[in-house]
Amino acid sequence: NGIGWFFLSYNSLFLYALLSNYHISTPTDNMPTLTGKMGMRPLSDAIEIIGLAEDLLKENEYEINSFQVLQLTNESGCSAYDCEFVSLAKDLGIPLITEDKKVLLNFPETAISMGHFIDISKKDKQ
Repeated sequence: NGIGWFFLSYNSLFLYALLSNYHISTPTDNMPTLTGKMGMRPLSDAIEIIGLAEDLLKENEYEINSFQVLQLTNESGCSAYDCEFVSLAKDLGIPLITEDKKVLLNFPETAISMGHFIDISKKDKQ
């Protein structure tokens, strides 16, 4: 599954890691909880985490060019969902970091793998 990250920060990666390791469940006592690798947490923790995520991302919302998305989808055969990320990366003039092989193959001028991104980042630091 290819997920594009445009805004990498310690806080947003932490929130993603936290949220991706949990799911909301309702145990036998009918009290919703956040369950994951770190055990069960009350639903109030999930609400707090979502609030933090929304605060971090609220200034980073962008309009997607629907016509461009449809054109990219038609030309590549990639899903419209994937092409939304490609379209936004193109419009912002930034790389799309993804592990989606189809996106990497069809958009080599825009999409790069995480490994390639790390290699580039290491070279920039030297």
